[in-house]
Amino acid sequence: MDYVKYATLLGIAVILLPLFGCVRETNPSGGSDKIFVSTDSRNYEMSDSINVTVENLGTSIWYEWGQNFEPFYFEVYENGEWKRSENLGLCPLGVLGPPRELKNGESISFTYSISFCNAPTLPGTYRAVFYYYLQDPSLIASYDPSDLQKAYSQEFEIAGGPEPEYFFISTDSRAYELGDTLEVTVKNLGPGVFYDDSCFTPFVFEVYDARSWKEAEVIKCMVDCSFEKNKELPTGASATFQYTVGESCFTPEKPGTYRLAFTYYADESGQKTRAYSHQFEIVLPSGSFDCYDDSDCVPATCCHPSECVLKREAPICSGIACTLSCETLLDCGEGRCICLEGACEAVRMGIYD
Repeated sequence: MDYVKYATLLGIAVILLPLFGCVRETNPSGGSDKIFVSTDSRNYEMSDSINVTVENLGTSIWYEWGQNFEPFYFEVYENGEWKRSENLGLCPLGVLGPPRELKNGESISFTYSISFCNAPTLPGTYRAVFYYYLQDPSLIASYDPSDLQKAYSQEFEIAGGPEPEYFFISTDSRAYELGDTLEVTVKNLGPGVFYDDSCFTPFVFEVYDARSWKEAEVIKCMVDCSFEKNKELPTGASATFQYTVGESCFTPEKPGTYRLAFTYYADESGQKTRAYSHQFEIVLPSGSFDCYDDSDCVPATCCHPSECVLKREAPICSGIACTLSCETLLDCGEGRCICLEGACEAVRMGIYD
């Protein structure tokens, strides 16, 4: 069939269908009687990830899938009605692959990190909408928007923030080069809390990777330093800490998107809790190598890329549908992006493996 026409019409349909009601709705409380959509929780914080699972207990269905392209969107409950959420995190441009089959008894799962890459960015009441076909869309001679089906997750809540309202954690910049000094301040406007202080401070670096936050790889040091347990941060007090990024012990030495997690507890024997700074970027110094390993490099364009760029320079591809034709080295698994002598390069598969 004409894949250019198919991909173009699909992209238009995914955007417009919720607005014009031309998708046949299944049971809005949880999908059709054969397709079950569920999330791993009914309550999330802004620092959490949402895991969505689709289980098929009926006949085979087909769904769209690709790089940064999932068969879901989110609806928010506002003013007494459900509407498609427009407040979603930015994401590199999606590359649409061939339709995938979900057979009877099979299930698939997707993870969305709240505030990032097609996930909600604001607190509220939400549900996930899974769209699919009853037959392989690549075999449909004439595409009809009504061929799309929808199934819904249960509703869930996203609360107002990753840390208590009375904590303010800030860094002195939103971007640092390796070798720069990073200064972070935590201010407590609520009840007094306690934390453990040492040469590596009460903060932990977390990196945003594979659409979720995880503890970052940092410089390991064997150092003999003081350790002060149960240090108090009273109401109205603040504490400031400094790091030399990529040089100080327990700091990252790779570029990326990071945040700082502050560990504290309400009393001297209480359960530990974390609060988070805003996110910030760590980049390479001017004039240095562009990349250090292959994971630093991604395709330069959303559709039919022939070159590679640094991950932080990746295009925003959300909502873009590409044709399925194989036109360039990086199409259809023919090639990949690598870091070669400090620069991102596109090479054929099998070379430099």
